[in-house]
Amino acid sequence: MKLLKYITFLTVLALLGLLGWQRYLERQIEDKIDGGFAALRSSLVAGLDPARSDDSFRSERISKKIMARLHELEDHFESTPPGTGHMAELLTQGFRGSSLTCGSSQLLRDDPGFQVTRSRLEDCERLDAASFLKSFREYLSRYSSIHRSHFQIVDLELPDAQTLRVRTVVNYELLGRTSQGTLLQTNGRWNVAWQASTEAGPWKMLTLDLEASSSSEVPQPLFSDRSSSVLGGIPSYRSQVSVSMDRWRETLDGALGFDPSYIQGVSVGDADGDGWDDLFIAQPSGLPNRLYRNRGDGTFEDITDVSQLGILDDTSMGLFADVDNDGDQDLVVSLMVHGIVLFRNHGGGSFRLENSAFQAPTEPSGSFLGLSAVDYDRDGLLDIYLNSYSAGHRPRDYRPLPYMDARNGGANTLYRNVGGGVFENVTVQAGLNQNNRRWSFVASWEDYDDDGWPDVYVANDWGLNNLYKNQGDGTFRDASSELGVTDRGAGMGIAWLDHDRDGLMDLHVSNMWSSAGHRVAPQPSFAPGASREFKKDLAKFRRGNSLYRNLGGGQFEDITDQSAISRGHWSWDSTAFDCDNDGYEDLLVTNGFITGHRLDDL
Repeated sequence: MKLLKYITFLTVLALLGLLGWQRYLERQIEDKIDGGFAALRSSLVAGLDPARSDDSFRSERISKKIMARLHELEDHFESTPPGTGHMAELLTQGFRGSSLTCGSSQLLRDDPGFQVTRSRLEDCERLDAASFLKSFREYLSRYSSIHRSHFQIVDLELPDAQTLRVRTVVNYELLGRTSQGTLLQTNGRWNVAWQASTEAGPWKMLTLDLEASSSSEVPQPLFSDRSSSVLGGIPSYRSQVSVSMDRWRETLDGALGFDPSYIQGVSVGDADGDGWDDLFIAQPSGLPNRLYRNRGDGTFEDITDVSQLGILDDTSMGLFADVDNDGDQDLVVSLMVHGIVLFRNHGGGSFRLENSAFQAPTEPSGSFLGLSAVDYDRDGLLDIYLNSYSAGHRPRDYRPLPYMDARNGGANTLYRNVGGGVFENVTVQAGLNQNNRRWSFVASWEDYDDDGWPDVYVANDWGLNNLYKNQGDGTFRDASSELGVTDRGAGMGIAWLDHDRDGLMDLHVSNMWSSAGHRVAPQPSFAPGASREFKKDLAKFRRGNSLYRNLGGGQFEDITDQSAISRGHWSWDSTAFDCDNDGYEDLLVTNGFITGHRLDDL
């Protein structure tokens, strides 16, 4: 018996050894891949964190020192009545700066509740330090208090390797109140030359020229946060939805697969057929999805238990749509791991899971994010398009390659509605398998060429986007390259809008704007030896949002620079609506990420 136990013990050790050796080899391979990918990523985006003390870019080391001086200015503005005291400490003895109040103002909007002006700079003379400070004091005189000030260095030029004079472009935002109590926001851009005796500083301004300035003024905020008054009476909202992701990261067991790095969506639809829009809130793994019923009096109630929608799977979003043409809104739900499911509406806010709704030869794999509904074949039934991001859920699946044109993501899927709440996978038959392994966030449908058939634009992370043209015979082709709308970058959101009211739908694409990227990419030491074309392609990853004007005849024009919409910070999604009822569609862009108090790169 002892011998048998001993042999068993040795066998287990041997098996564990083999498993350990196998895992060791796997780790070695993964480390090689990770190391290569990390090296590539580092060479491409080094400098995106200005706070790195070991930054190899001299421009970023200096930028960090200068930003420290600008942070001092931010703190001064936000803690005291607006004045020029601290600005005086930033000026060299021989400082020369242009007047900040020269030229004239152009009134762009003059409505009772909204006024927008833009400065027209005309032959602004250079002033000495004392005269400049007087001009600066006058520039700030409209503010009685400033509760937010933000400066960003978006360009930095080093004349040579030895000099301690640098030129920068500084974007700034000031938000505060006037003496009349109105809200005033000023945006502008300075050209500033800095000088220091050593690279460690202190850096001071040698010259400052105002390059652009605009302001908007409203008597009170145009929008107010009503979340607490509308949803605050619901216990599940207070205990689950309104708390921070950090709390759930600390509370929920990792075995549940909780991942706060992904985003969950909120969907709006009339779940119970009473004429009032209700809210479906998707939640991460381990937390039940929620359905909040609109009472019609400005408040909601939790009817999750009645609806039977409180599943615990990691859910990215829901989509209300009448997929069976029975007059009520069903709910299609995208599960991060398991793909797509259908809950059919049975009236009164009650839903039933249809396990066999989505038929496919094989189960979809990947991490599923976006959903959209469209009758692409015009048969009177709504079809469903599902976006997939990565190819799977293991760490090794999260390596977008190649970097600027990743083609190893998950496959998007088109499900054709065949009636009776049943869908079939027609991705291949419809021609949507072209360029279909990109890292997709979302898709948006629009008949951009007015031929009567809905086309689809797909926003992809880590590379190129797709515009699939509907050919009217049940098939599509990828026409994004010929139309010039591939929009290389970190595509994350889409909004179709007729921004110039010419009757043609234009295209807005949400992307990432990086101040550090703007500083680093032009430096000679960045990606040495790379071709000009490579650097041009890479520059798009820092440019930000894009706007493409529809010229008609199936052609688009990139008007991003003229429209001044690129700097949306770290943008996720966007939507277009006429917020001020002036007949022109405006853009609302959501942006941000997990960050600290200083928004140096956002």
